[in-house]
Amino acid sequence: MTTLRHVTRSWKTLKNASVGSEESLAYKVLLTYTTYRLTAEEARDRLIGFRVLYRTLRLMLSESTGTHTVLSADGATNACVLGLNNGKDHNRARYIGNHADACPKWSVYRELTPRCLSRRPRSIMPFFFLGIRLALACFLSKKHRGNKALVICFLAEIAGTIDLLKSLQVDTVYEWDPYLLNSNWQALLFESFGIRVIKLPSSGPLTAHHQIMLSDVVVLSTPYQEEELNLYAESINVKTILRWPPEGTEVFAGQYLDPQRTEKASVLGFYSHGSWLRKKAKHSDDGLNIAESESEILDWLNRLLRDRKDIELVIFCHPREKQQQRRAETQAFYTDKLGTSSNWRIMDWSVASHDCFDACHIGIAAYSTIIYTRMYCGFPTLIRRSEANNFPFKASSLWPISFGEEYEMLQLLEQSLSLDREAFFNHFNVQHYRLGQLNDLNSLEDKTS
Repeated sequence: MTTLRHVTRSWKTLKNASVGSEESLAYKVLLTYTTYRLTAEEARDRLIGFRVLYRTLRLMLSESTGTHTVLSADGATNACVLGLNNGKDHNRARYIGNHADACPKWSVYRELTPRCLSRRPRSIMPFFFLGIRLALACFLSKKHRGNKALVICFLAEIAGTIDLLKSLQVDTVYEWDPYLLNSNWQALLFESFGIRVIKLPSSGPLTAHHQIMLSDVVVLSTPYQEEELNLYAESINVKTILRWPPEGTEVFAGQYLDPQRTEKASVLGFYSHGSWLRKKAKHSDDGLNIAESESEILDWLNRLLRDRKDIELVIFCHPREKQQQRRAETQAFYTDKLGTSSNWRIMDWSVASHDCFDACHIGIAAYSTIIYTRMYCGFPTLIRRSEANNFPFKASSLWPISFGEEYEMLQLLEQSLSLDREAFFNHFNVQHYRLGQLNDLNSLEDKTS
């Protein structure tokens, strides 16, 4: 049986799985979680299933090139990094190589792997007929339309990835984008082919994309993620948990060990998620309401700046906002929100936010992963709560430095501005988020024991 036929059959197994099984959990993610591969408009298109099927077939019949690249020809393990083709291969390899036994040999681009599949009609026809059925289901019903359409390309991507991994003799996969809808289904299929999966979610809260997670190993990068494991114990099924520092800190965190790098007193920093741009581009609604939350924070900070001339604000833009073609638009957006007063500014476009944590005393953010990196490097940070998503949950270590309303933000700022870095972490009992406090390289106990 070809791998594509095997994966096609597994879809039927997912659909008919008993409630509470790993297969049913993977199926729930596939159909109900938010996807970032389609815009909201595309997900409403009645023909989206046929469009995805056409694009997938074209990819399957194209030249089998560009699906992977060599990271370390001398790698000691037959491991690969599995992720999207976005030019971050060597950053990923460096991060893994610093914390794992050895650097992975390969980088595999999951969205291009359908090129690796057999072009024989007997191999393609079962996939084609299932694709037609799924496309018709999308045409006839709007329920889960976008997610059902993506199942078509997921079938080919998973099968193509397995075929490529077998040809490269890969036995371990570091999965870089486990928030993608097919991640858990893929993990189950990899297991059936003897391929070990190590997932590396971002340092953001698991509640966003990982309330359901199936894997051999998961790498956590914040204490808060560890606290979340108990919240989702029934739907997170992993054998081993590792704890590594947030991605990239191995490159830039060392500069903050310099005692001369002190934060600027009475300066606040707003760390943007770029959500207004995502909303403008009509990205699929992820239910996190980040755009609305960030807008409110900016309104509150605007009022604070008018009342407190002794306080300054620095905006740390998201990489999307820093793009050359968007800088004028970004400047106009923040000017509209904050006015033309002289006590706020946008941080130099050319400076990475992680290289200037000391440019402000207190960082403020709604839902940006950089807040965890900032705390890891030892800088005070306040977080906007998301009540709808139970973030942070009330008994967690992040609750004391979180706020929901304007008055809570002002109260926290009043306390925090009077504290230096050391005092802030001690006062709010978040010392364990800092560099030097984390036992970065040690594995936590096996959760199955």
